[in-house]
Amino acid sequence: MEQAKISSSIGEMPIPDESTENPAIQGRSHFLAGLMFAAIAAAALFVSRDYTSGSAVNMGPGYFPRLLASGLLILGLLLMARSFRAGGWDAIGAGARPLVCILGAILVFAFAIEPLGLFVTCMLSVLVAAFAQPRVNWPRVTVIALALATACSLVFGYALSLSLAIWPG
Repeated sequence: MEQAKISSSIGEMPIPDESTENPAIQGRSHFLAGLMFAAIAAAALFVSRDYTSGSAVNMGPGYFPRLLASGLLILGLLLMARSFRAGGWDAIGAGARPLVCILGAILVFAFAIEPLGLFVTCMLSVLVAAFAQPRVNWPRVTVIALALATACSLVFGYALSLSLAIWPG
């Protein structure tokens, strides 16, 4: 069976056949897209929690944002449910190590920002997050940590003059 192709000025491109698509990739992409939609919807619902809704006839400032966020949440949940049909939990590829390391990096940042300052906390967060990978290129991670800590310190500490301690103390 010959695969369909699209012709353009730069050549021919094959059209992907959905019947041969890897179910693990399809399941993972559906789950992540659904998770992203659900997270955005939850944030929108949280932000609009204090707005008055009103009614369909007399809409308040929170009516339309809540309506859109609810629709997006339903779409996200449907996509996440579809991912389980496509490939199951194995298709999602959510290992414990990356989840724990990223959560650990967030917690390090949350608890270390005041006593250690922005620069050191950014470096520590990047270093903790680097453990999410099985093989870590430590020289590269160190350069990234230094660059990120420097950029955050310059932008948030000096350019925006936020009331954050840049250095420990």
